[in-house]
Amino acid sequence: MSLYLYEVFKTVAEYKSFSRTAEAMHITPSAVSHAIANLEEQFGFALFERSRKGVQLTVNGEKMLPLVNRVRECNENVLQEAGRINDSDVGEVRIGVLHSVALTWMPEIIKRFKDKYPKIEVRIYEAGYNEISDLLYKHAIDIGIVADSFVKAGQMFELLVKDHMVCVVPADFTTKSEKMITVEEIKRGKLLMQYDAGEIELKKFLEDNEISVDEYIKVDDDNVMVALVEQGLGISVVPGLCVKNSRRKVKILGLKPDVYRNLGLVTASTRSPAPATVKMIAEIKNYVKTV
Repeated sequence: MSLYLYEVFKTVAEYKSFSRTAEAMHITPSAVSHAIANLEEQFGFALFERSRKGVQLTVNGEKMLPLVNRVRECNENVLQEAGRINDSDVGEVRIGVLHSVALTWMPEIIKRFKDKYPKIEVRIYEAGYNEISDLLYKHAIDIGIVADSFVKAGQMFELLVKDHMVCVVPADFTTKSEKMITVEEIKRGKLLMQYDAGEIELKKFLEDNEISVDEYIKVDDDNVMVALVEQGLGISVVPGLCVKNSRRKVKILGLKPDVYRNLGLVTASTRSPAPATVKMIAEIKNYVKTV
């Protein structure tokens, strides 16, 4: 089997589109179709279902994707080891991160990393907690940055930081303390939450204190939520990283009692990281020490 065919297969599964795959790989759409047809003929079954909405992996395609990614990963390890022997830093590292991490940490981390290792390609996958763990399981990424409560069997977690939850309120919202907000004061406001907020610690905090969430607005973006608060439509509780360096005209208050999520690196315990991955892990750790 050609590694090129595996690369096309992986990219179509990622983009769910032959045309976008062709654009990403700088080949023609017909070349993508031919590669997938070639692979399906060799495997003996269909890999994708085609519809007006694009293409989706078949059940058999879902089974094959993790195996194909393992082959690609092994080939990448071979190339990186050869580069190390030749005293040349080459390769690729794929990282799955939450939106708040992508916005606050990754720009500086990538800049520092590329300054040191310009020949190593860095790919960032912005996703939710469960999706990051799934991508790691499928060998689609090398490293994930998630909360410890979402780490799955066969994955290793290393704490990076305790990210404290904060309450975002409009500029004219009054509290007894200028820096903290109590449970009673939260109940006084109209609490808006992300549609798919995944912090288990935060959900427990709301349940334990019988704090109800207003359901009239449902969004799944930190920046949109803070913008709604700025307009006086309610208050919200979000991870501290989500509002770090925010320029919105809002107040950011600590919670009383304190609530936080443990953010850290997650890797697969069943395989040794490639040289480029080891370098990126070190860079992430060094950066976090400075924030």
